[in-house]
Amino acid sequence: MNIAQAVMYLFEGLQPMVDFEVRDDSDGNGPYIAVWNVLDSDGQPVPQPAEEELLAAWRELNRFDLDSYKLEKKAELQTLFERELNSTFTSTALGDPIDFNYDRSAQERFAKKTALLALNPEDGEPVTWPSRSGFVTMTREQYTDVVKDAAKHESDKAFKLLYAEAYVDAASTMEEVDAVIKMGLV
Repeated sequence: MNIAQAVMYLFEGLQPMVDFEVRDDSDGNGPYIAVWNVLDSDGQPVPQPAEEELLAAWRELNRFDLDSYKLEKKAELQTLFERELNSTFTSTALGDPIDFNYDRSAQERFAKKTALLALNPEDGEPVTWPSRSGFVTMTREQYTDVVKDAAKHESDKAFKLLYAEAYVDAASTMEEVDAVIKMGLV
């Protein structure tokens, strides 16, 4: 929350550094109103707004911007999802962990090879496939397990994206929207 903006929303015409001052002592407690010199039309002191009032004002001030912010954050999440999805996945189908590429080209190759194997179920030939550390040769069953690991990789990333998007949709403040990245939901 931007305290100065919330105060100016609540009290039109106030001037920061004249009528009030907001400070942050960098002690982990965040910003606060340090100086409050606000008087009403009769010259009487106006009580400083409570944290709840400031937060409500901040929400109201940003109510219309929140939907746009959510859309921006969801686009950012989609980009992060694509980056993670198109990276690598690890499979232990051959015993030791092996990293395989999973960029768009690799995804297409997996799909084509899997389709070819499905069309020829009697083919007992070993499958040779590129990994991050070179080509590996595996049995048909091992290849099927690698494909299952690839599908799990994709499913896990998709679930994280859906969960993060749901969190963004449910957020009622920009701070809650920003928390998606901080919480490691993607």
